[in-house]
Amino acid sequence: METQKLPFNLKSEKVFGQQYEFVPTFGKYFKRLEEIEVYIFQGDIETTVLFDVDKLRRNPLSSVVDKLNLDKNRGSVTFKNEQILNDRRSVSDEFEKIIDRVL
Repeated sequence: METQKLPFNLKSEKVFGQQYEFVPTFGKYFKRLEEIEVYIFQGDIETTVLFDVDKLRRNPLSSVVDKLNLDKNRGSVTFKNEQILNDRRSVSDEFEKIIDRVL
């Protein structure tokens, strides 16, 4: 986790944000997913998560694709804070759907 200036492609009224990086080391996404980078913006009623999902690539063009950021799948999802507190399973399921669409 680190605080940094938001990338230009992430639309937010905030200039800086906390970036979290998740790298799978086992399980369903190990050796299929390079990393997920997320920025979390919590409001009084809802929380928005901006994300980059990077597929793991292993071919001769991988370095070119990576340098040009063509491997990034960006998006956002918003949840009601009450849903995050009371129905974590649905939040988890939504992230799993997002990642599976990318892969």
